[in-house]
Amino acid sequence: MSQIKIVMIDDNQMICDFIKLKLENTGKFIVNYSCDGNEACRMITKEMPDIVLLDINMPNIDGPDVATIIRESPAIKHIPILYLSSLITRDDVIRNQGVIKNRNVASKSMTIDEIITRIMEIVEK
Repeated sequence: MSQIKIVMIDDNQMICDFIKLKLENTGKFIVNYSCDGNEACRMITKEMPDIVLLDINMPNIDGPDVATIIRESPAIKHIPILYLSSLITRDDVIRNQGVIKNRNVASKSMTIDEIITRIMEIVEK
């Protein structure tokens, strides 16, 4: 199987760098990221990733607004979104089987292996 392309959108560059490093070190993923929601939408259109990892709370344009832009764009609306947020706990994810309000979710407090499992569950659907 070829590597899974990910675009990650989070306003915290340290988190982006950390998750990018952990995911790419597995050899299974190629990760690009943006700390700006508007720039990220352009990046998604250019990169055509297999999945988008999206933070919820961000300045200027927040995660749900970015998701709306993605869902309203014919070229990228098919790309699955995984909300990756510290607002959601690991227990929330487990209790709700990874879906809250019809949104795929993961918690930043989860281990990288748990996050990878969530990514794979969504990409392989």
